[in-house]
Amino acid sequence: ASTGVLAQPDQDALNEVRARADSALKKNNYKEAVKGYEMLVAAGVSDPVLFSNFGLCLSSTGQLSKAIEAYRKAILISPNGFTEAQYNLGMALRRSGDNVSAEAAFRKAIEDARRAGKTCPAAHNMLGVILRERESLKEAAESFRLAILQSGGSLAIAHFNLALLLEKTEKSRDAVSEYRAYLKTAPNGQNARVARDRLMKLTGSPN
Repeated sequence: ASTGVLAQPDQDALNEVRARADSALKKNNYKEAVKGYEMLVAAGVSDPVLFSNFGLCLSSTGQLSKAIEAYRKAILISPNGFTEAQYNLGMALRRSGDNVSAEAAFRKAIEDARRAGKTCPAAHNMLGVILRERESLKEAAESFRLAILQSGGSLAIAHFNLALLLEKTEKSRDAVSEYRAYLKTAPNGQNARVARDRLMKLTGSPN
């Protein structure tokens, strides 16, 4: 006979669902991961990493509005800030066309990282992209240089983005150095062909 009391989710079962969802995420099987995280959220499981991972999977399956909601939930329940969720929120907002809110999220990611004694070069790079698009070129250059400095030069895209900006401001010699730095770090990167084409135009050589 029913007691009228709702049964509590079995913790072992929830742990198993979480493990499967996390494993699917690591394998980039985002649709499968979304199913698991949806079950966990429906069961009342609430922690920042879960919602951040949920947001990443939702974003990767094109569900941007739901992803933004999940990232914001992760941030809301993180009293000391959550750099990764803030950065991913910024990326989702940018993809949805909201650059104003994206900029605020990237700036908050930088602030959260600084408060934790860490850095977030990827957020500096994306902040630079937004600033460059609105013609705040000096600020954009500073952001790209911070991204390069904080990453130890390993964030190749920041070199490429800085090169584009320097070329735009007629600092061709510096642009050449940044294109070369990009190609050294990512010789087969997504922008490698463009970088070589720009070097050919600026120097007569693709290297």
